Amino acid sequence: MKIRNAFLFTLPLASGFAEETPGDLGEVVVTASKLGEDQSKSLRSVGRVDAGRLETKSARTAADAFRFLGNVIAPQDVDSGFSIRGVNSENFDANNGSGSQVPLITTFVDGVALSQQAARRGPLALWDVETIEVLRGPQSTLQGRNSIGGSVNIRTKDPTTIFEGATRVTYGEQGLFEHAGMLNVPLTESLFLRFSGEISESDSAISFPKLGARALPFQSDIRTSTSETFRMKALYEPLDSPFRSLFSYSYSTSSPSVNFAVGPNFPVLGANPGLSFFDRINDFSDIQVRNGRTHTFGWENTFDFSDTIRFTSMTGYVQNDLSVKVVNPRNDFEEDFTQEFRVNFDDDWGKAVFGIFGAYSDAESTQVNSERDRENLALFGEADFHAWDEFYLITGGRLLHDGFDFRSQGNTTVSKSDSEFLPKLGLRYEFDSEHTLGFSISRGYRAGGVEVSTAGDINPYDPELSWNYELSYRNRFFDDQLQLSANTFYNNRTDQQVVARSSIRNVPQDLILNAGTSDSFGAEVELSYQPTDDIEIFASVGYLNTQFRDFKIPLDPVFAWLPDEGDYRGYEFAQAPRWNGSIGVTYRPVNGFFVSLDGNFSSRAYGPYLFSPPTTGSGGQIQVPQDQSVELDSFFTANLSAGYEWESGRITVFVNNLFGDNHLLGQEPGLLPNIAAQTVDFYPGSLGYPSAPRLIGASLELSF
Repeated sequence: MKIRNAFLFTLPLASGFAEETPGDLGEVVVTASKLGEDQSKSLRSVGRVDAGRLETKSARTAADAFRFLGNVIAPQDVDSGFSIRGVNSENFDANNGSGSQVPLITTFVDGVALSQQAARRGPLALWDVETIEVLRGPQSTLQGRNSIGGSVNIRTKDPTTIFEGATRVTYGEQGLFEHAGMLNVPLTESLFLRFSGEISESDSAISFPKLGARALPFQSDIRTSTSETFRMKALYEPLDSPFRSLFSYSYSTSSPSVNFAVGPNFPVLGANPGLSFFDRINDFSDIQVRNGRTHTFGWENTFDFSDTIRFTSMTGYVQNDLSVKVVNPRNDFEEDFTQEFRVNFDDDWGKAVFGIFGAYSDAESTQVNSERDRENLALFGEADFHAWDEFYLITGGRLLHDGFDFRSQGNTTVSKSDSEFLPKLGLRYEFDSEHTLGFSISRGYRAGGVEVSTAGDINPYDPELSWNYELSYRNRFFDDQLQLSANTFYNNRTDQQVVARSSIRNVPQDLILNAGTSDSFGAEVELSYQPTDDIEIFASVGYLNTQFRDFKIPLDPVFAWLPDEGDYRGYEFAQAPRWNGSIGVTYRPVNGFFVSLDGNFSSRAYGPYLFSPPTTGSGGQIQVPQDQSVELDSFFTANLSAGYEWESGRITVFVNNLFGDNHLLGQEPGLLPNIAAQTVDFYPGSLGYPSAPRLIGASLELSF
């Protein structure tokens, strides 16, 4: 059956590819697209990291895997978003978030979309994970809501038909300890269970000299990162039946440590001469502790009506509870329910998918005693079919309706709804089955909403929209030993949602405005090369050029002589380096032994601060220039792992940050007012987020 065979390709071997002749990389199916398309024919820019690379490179979390992908940037800290093509998953500015807004990028685990806090502190550990796929650029046609910047799709390993198990223990510097296990149990010829779990703990690389002088509770939570992930999957697949049912449940907890440090110019210019960010000292006496607990449920049912038609029902539920114990303590609660029905067609004429989607989300916070409800309904479809000669036409769209209710602490309830059609059109030319050139145009969407200020004013804001133009190229060389994927794009976003501070009846308010218009263009090149059975090489390089074209918003400066409007025209996107990427090689010189080396590089970029951070003590919003005060230097970081593997085990020694490179992931500027001259100067060296230092560790994995 064509559809069932396509599904089997999504369960690769440890190398991540279907087994072929020696040195043959084989074909890969893009599971995240829902269309079941081969990567060689997909017009999407897909960054893919399989289980083999995750294990060989000692990647532990989704953020670790991002280092392998061009134009993908890991978060500067756990309460910030990651970036795809310069688009931050949560918002473009670290101080510019609002609980009313939806994310720009969605993370899926086993088909279940994570909420904002679950994407920060959810089931992101990579033990027993099959693949991570990052889809760059707008994915609104098929992925739907919250994917104007792309999506991340994590697929864990499904139950198998045999009794098997595995365990892994990892020790390392900085108090690193991880213990993971997996047990796969076939109950009958049709019912199979898989249990997995991972517990991780490590000490912060930051020291906290002022904490010891105070009897603060939860000090261990500040100094230590802990996380737990437990998962159960049940597969029911009757013999000789077209029906298949897969249920998954996960429970995860996460309490990450603080990773920001003070510099030579904190709290004022010249306060700590000789101090470096890379001394990794945090001089605060009050530090917030945040613990997250997440439950996820997923239920996927498929039925093959024939060799060419498959029906799928995907049900998802996420519940996240964030507990803030000290410094403005509060509890944030999020839950999200989704249901999708779709039909796939796979025949000689091509492929198609059509479906209906519904979602309901609810969020509450004790900090401001507010509640937010959002509903989303959509009809969607996409078809990839032979048009004429060597040309194939790709067409699709999504018709959606969003409803949003906001209830404030004053029991004021306001509502807003929007409807939108998001088209997609593409054309592919096939030189042969493995050599293609394509072009596509698609519409991206971020939902609007409404909020109520503390003064009682109602403030609606509109959806954020984008047009994306993409050129793709795929080819294979040397008898399929080398795979090349390249995409170049131009993206235009309008009505970007930004948060501005203004005074309403002399009460300072944070208001969401549609004030931004921006352009970005760039490219990604992905290369996989396996010249022999003993050598595997990969490379992923991204180029990015970004700029705000029109971006003026009202400000609320603390000094009356400062401008009350910020003009960010010409600014680059934050955390959007012109060049970044990764290259790596794995060599197996003798049967069982392996050595793996990879390097991650980035050109200079700017930190995510467009307004004066609260730590400047400015008491209001002041425009931050894009200069050395927020600049992040270029860097190159190397990682090494080596070990020995046999039929039932593997021992690995790894060194992260092999050469001890020091660079900043983010930098908050300091502020120096000159009242006499009626100017303010921003300076570097105040607060920073230093990269992780060199870490040496070892792991032992046994299986049966």
